[in-house]
Amino acid sequence: MEPKITFLLTTNGRDSFTERFLLYIEKINFQCKIIIGDGKPDPVLSIKLKNKSIFKNIDYDYILFEDRSYYDYYHKSKLMCERVTTPYSMLI
Repeated sequence: MEPKITFLLTTNGRDSFTERFLLYIEKINFQCKIIIGDGKPDPVLSIKLKNKSIFKNIDYDYILFEDRSYYDYYHKSKLMCERVTTPYSMLI
């Protein structure tokens, strides 16, 4: 069954939250898509997220951005929204 919701996870230094969120989604086996827009990537977490075998039961896209201003943040959010293909989405 195709997921009906996409979670848009915008991050900027929220590495522990991101990892905890993904571990929980995997633990409860929630069927969704996740788009992660990372504005301030942590090198360790970035390597984990680029390696899709770590969270292999989650359908996610990991995109790197540079959030230097509000404009960058809103532009990141816009680009993430354009990738949504499900009927519903939610900003986390």
